[in-house]
Amino acid sequence: MRQAAGQHQQVIPVYLHAPHEGVFNPMRQSEKLDPDGAYLRQWIPELAKLPVSALHQP
Repeated sequence: MRQAAGQHQQVIPVYLHAPHEGVFNPMRQSEKLDPDGAYLRQWIPELAKLPVSALHQP
């Protein structure tokens, strides 16, 4: 038990230096995972006629 408590003290400061890395950005993920917009066009018919350049913009 004592050993586990000491290990947590070493892990916590590492997270505090980079808290933004766990934030999900839907626009960036959309551009990265669906660059041509096939998924968006399939499930959101209103976006089907938009050009790719406008598809990933809010």
